Amino acid sequence: MMPLVEKMIRNFDKDDYRFLIMIALFIPGTLYVIQSLTPIHISDYLLLAILPYPIAYCIAGIYLTKVELTKRNRNIAIICFMIPLLIFILSLYIPYIKYQEISHALDACRNITTSLPAMAAFYLFRYYFEDNHFSAFTSKWIKEIALSTFGIYLFHFIFIPKIYRLTMIQNIFAFSSFIGIFTFQICLFICCGIITYCLRKIPVVKNFL
Repeated sequence: MMPLVEKMIRNFDKDDYRFLIMIALFIPGTLYVIQSLTPIHISDYLLLAILPYPIAYCIAGIYLTKVELTKRNRNIAIICFMIPLLIFILSLYIPYIKYQEISHALDACRNITTSLPAMAAFYLFRYYFEDNHFSAFTSKWIKEIALSTFGIYLFHFIFIPKIYRLTMIQNIFAFSSFIGIFTFQICLFICCGIITYCLRKIPVVKNFL
């Protein structure tokens, strides 16, 4: 899709980016959260994807590379990171306290409680690190992780059930669901990252990852 996306957004100005992000990520993402946390049923006609959310995320990333690095924007990004993240944590914590169960109501990339803090984190990384000079070793691994993100996204669907069934992960979940979910996510990221890193060493394969 990338060649088509690049042609589509070639003449976009910032307002075009904002409008597309609003109708492709924020509005449907907010409706999904409302439907997940309340008894309200929202018509599927209102939840139709203007664009598949992976493409919408890609366009949002391109937009965020064009946003000025200012203290005002940084403060907005901090707020946009903290509030949805707090809502997400409460959606996990409250059912856990009441029923000793982890809620998956907001566990989806399409939700605004995921997209908004993800975009804010992207901007904050730019704000604090874009102009910094790291050692050659650190720069190398930051670059490798950045180049591996597509592969990590691509492979994580395959390895979710495999890693979740590992005895070590199950034992950690039995001890604490909260510790388990974070350990599981870290192991999944590292596993997919290593696989992507190795595959990117193959000349032909690296062109697709």
